[in-house]
Amino acid sequence: YKFAIGGNHDPLWSQYVWHLDGSSGRAVGMNWQKFELERAVSASKIFMSEIPKDFVAFRSAFRGSEKNRVQSTICKIWRCEILHEAEESLPSWEQHRNEGNKSRCDSRLMKSSLHQGSISTTDMMMPVTFTVVITGDRFLYKMVRNIVGSIVAVGCGLIDLDDIRWALDTGSWFDADDSDLQDSLNDDEERRKTNTRKQHTRRICAPPRGLVLHYVHYPENIVFDWKNG
Repeated sequence: YKFAIGGNHDPLWSQYVWHLDGSSGRAVGMNWQKFELERAVSASKIFMSEIPKDFVAFRSAFRGSEKNRVQSTICKIWRCEILHEAEESLPSWEQHRNEGNKSRCDSRLMKSSLHQGSISTTDMMMPVTFTVVITGDRFLYKMVRNIVGSIVAVGCGLIDLDDIRWALDTGSWFDADDSDLQDSLNDDEERRKTNTRKQHTRRICAPPRGLVLHYVHYPENIVFDWKNG
C-alpha cells in the first residue's frame, strides 16, 4: 500500500497513492504536518506475530449478499513494514530533489533510515512516498486498508499504540470505560449503532487507490498446468 507525505503531490499518481493532505472525509486532519514516521513504524510492528491473531476489529462489515456470511477472522501476519520508495520508481520531481543521492537498489523498494530522523517533515513541501508491505497467510475484507489506516492514524497522533493493541486483544475498539457505556444501552440495535459510531472515530479505512496485491505464494506441492486459451 502506497501513501505519501508532503505539502504537494503528483497529480499523475493521484489514483495510485494516498496523499496525506487532511482533506479526505475518511481522514480529516491526517496530514503530512502531523505525521511522525517513528510512531507509524512502531504501530506497524504491533501487527506482526509468530502466532495467529484475531483481526475481527480490522475487518469491515460485509455488504449485499455477503452480509450474513460467517468467516474465521484468525490471521497470521509475519511482515508489516514501512519502506521508502526507491528513487527510480518515484515521480520526476522527487527524483530531482534527490538527484545528489545516486544510490540505487535492484528492488522497487529501498529501506529508509526510519529511526534516524533522516526524513524531516518540518519544512518539507515535496512529496515523500512510502509503501506499507504486509505479508500474511490470509486477509479479511478491507483488512489491509484498515491496518494501513490505523498505522497512519497513529503516525498523525489521532489514535495511540494502545488503541491498536486493545483492538487486537479484544476484537473491539471499545476500552474499559466504553464497556460500561455498552452495558447501559437498552437493546442490540442501539448498541450496534453506538459501536459503529465509535469505530468510525477510531478505525480509519485507507482509501482503495494505494492498494496493490503484489504476489501470491503457493505451496510447492501445488502445480499449475498452464494452457493457452
